[in-house]
Amino acid sequence: MRNYIEQRASKYGEVYHQKLLTVGYGMRYNTYAYLRSKDGFGNECNVITAPLNYEPSITFVLTFIELMGRREPNWLSKDLLFIFYPETDYSFAVQEFLDVYYSENI
Repeated sequence: MRNYIEQRASKYGEVYHQKLLTVGYGMRYNTYAYLRSKDGFGNECNVITAPLNYEPSITFVLTFIELMGRREPNWLSKDLLFIFYPETDYSFAVQEFLDVYYSENI
């Protein structure tokens, strides 16, 4: 599923993977995509999340990315950040993402 998300979202934005260290056992990743605004400062974003096991959410978010990427609205003043997280780990996966995102060491 991650490859499909990466393929679709990378047409219009930047796509990254984040290995989760605190969530469950085994290899777990967040996949996240940015749509950068033309008029924004790059220090603010709106976050939209979707679980990887619920196809309607993934379809909705990928369609939204495609529509915003095609239209490139002039009124968009904040970046859009889309996080696709492991199935049942919403709170831990998103918290770990935000901890790394706001870390001063990066």
